[in-house]
Amino acid sequence: MYNYHNIQLMIKKIIILGSGNSGSGAIFDYLAGQKKNLPFLNGNEFRIIQDPDGLYDLYINNYTNFSINNSASSFERFIKMVKMFASKQKSSNLIIEKLESFLKNVILINYSGLPEFYRKKLNLNLKINFYLKRIILKKKINELKIFNMTVPVNEKKFLEEAELFLNNLIKIIHNDFSNYQNIIFNQSGNFWNITDSTQFFGKRKVIIVDRDPRSIYWSFKRTDAFSYPGNDVDVFIEWYKKTQNIFKKNFKKNKFILKINYENFLINYSRQSKLINKFIDLDINEVSSFDYKNSYQNIYKAKHNLSKKDLKKIEKKLSKYLKW
Repeated sequence: MYNYHNIQLMIKKIIILGSGNSGSGAIFDYLAGQKKNLPFLNGNEFRIIQDPDGLYDLYINNYTNFSINNSASSFERFIKMVKMFASKQKSSNLIIEKLESFLKNVILINYSGLPEFYRKKLNLNLKINFYLKRIILKKKINELKIFNMTVPVNEKKFLEEAELFLNNLIKIIHNDFSNYQNIIFNQSGNFWNITDSTQFFGKRKVIIVDRDPRSIYWSFKRTDAFSYPGNDVDVFIEWYKKTQNIFKKNFKKNKFILKINYENFLINYSRQSKLINKFIDLDINEVSSFDYKNSYQNIYKAKHNLSKKDLKKIEKKLSKYLKW
């Protein structure tokens, strides 16, 4: 079994983040096209960090927003999420083993309980069963083993164990990881809170990607994006301004973060690719199989596909964010 400190030394972790249709996929594909880089999950988004009920949620509810109920509920939800993730992997049993080890090491105290918020969620059969055991069998709450209450270990210990857990996932899912210099993660953090949401990787490098708002809106509109406003330009404009303000408020420059503009990357591909290579400690002339010329064709599509009315609104109200 590998010690997590050894795994960290053997392979570097590179995380690619975007705000949604930002062009971050092109940067990921560029890196995945280099022989020294291993795309985690073969390029699929690794979302058990940033999605609701994920690792970042677990951290927040145990350290930033701790309460007895928040801790217990967040652990329950996190377990369900990781088990769902594991069910889609070939080595699901090994992942569950590492999950159980992680839980054992980050939960300081656990005991059976039944807080009111959880009791209200019980279905009719469970409620009947609960009252029968309580009233007729005179069982105590702690004997019923319906819900696991938790108190976590200290924050430093949690972060160490979280890094170990992620390192073990790397080892299980990609047992050839030691053949590579870097491992690339797709959307494995929160674009609006980069430092905190990626801290579970330990020493890492993060590339964040932005894009012209006209192109983002066209992409939302074209793909009928499920999580984003693509059907009303006025809603999009307000959404974009608000999310950009949140990003600006939370963003802190750091040597482990590189900001790349999608359009600039494609227009100045030679220069930008060297910049990215240097950032992740590859030879600046390291080549990629990525076909940037194909992606280049997407740069100005919004200009020809959006209505003049929508274009004018975005150009007027989001003028400071325009890239072309």
